[in-house]
Amino acid sequence: THNIQIEFSIRGDVDSDKWMGALRRTVLQEEIFRSTFPVREGRPVQLIHDSCSFEIPFTDLSEYNSDQKELAYKAISKENGNTLFSLDALPLFSFRLVRYSSDEYRLLMAIHHIIFDGWSLQLFMSAWRLNLMNANVERPICRNGDYAIWMGENVSAELQKREFAYWKNNLSGIPARLTLPQRENAIVSEAGKTGARYWWTISADKADRVDALALSAGVTPFVVLLSAY
Repeated sequence: THNIQIEFSIRGDVDSDKWMGALRRTVLQEEIFRSTFPVREGRPVQLIHDSCSFEIPFTDLSEYNSDQKELAYKAISKENGNTLFSLDALPLFSFRLVRYSSDEYRLLMAIHHIIFDGWSLQLFMSAWRLNLMNANVERPICRNGDYAIWMGENVSAELQKREFAYWKNNLSGIPARLTLPQRENAIVSEAGKTGARYWWTISADKADRVDALALSAGVTPFVVLLSAY
């Protein structure tokens, strides 16, 4: 439940060795990809390792017929997405490279949410692109750990108190259990991996109205869409 799954489609005359070499350099340059989070004296800590060894398994589906290809690809994607990570052991990510057709490769990425999020993806793609171009990838002036230390040292107790009071006030009175639409008798006693994703498109006009409603209510568009759901 804590994994982020991402699929990259690489099309054209692909030099897979060059692409994967750039990927490896990108991963090893960033401390967060070489981090684990063991428990020390009852509290988790970040431990940054000097190196991180990992493989990128390769599967060639280019000769499969369309039905076989889709079934095989879904199985590979599901297996990679369900990778179990231990926070005290490297790596906290998993890659799979699939040759989908003669002119398309697909890279599957599963990564623990503790080291990656939506904003990280933009930074990751930028660094990967620079490595692919053999450009110099400079160390950021401030990394995640630097910012966390700065915040801990500079955020005043008074500000923390105001932030806590804000959320305590705004979340007061909410139900102990959130009631969302679900199938009758669908209460699950144990966590599982069943689920699905659905994709749809909304018009630009409707998207603008969602944004406007979110702005007027002081929430994100996600909250508006979840409320409608």
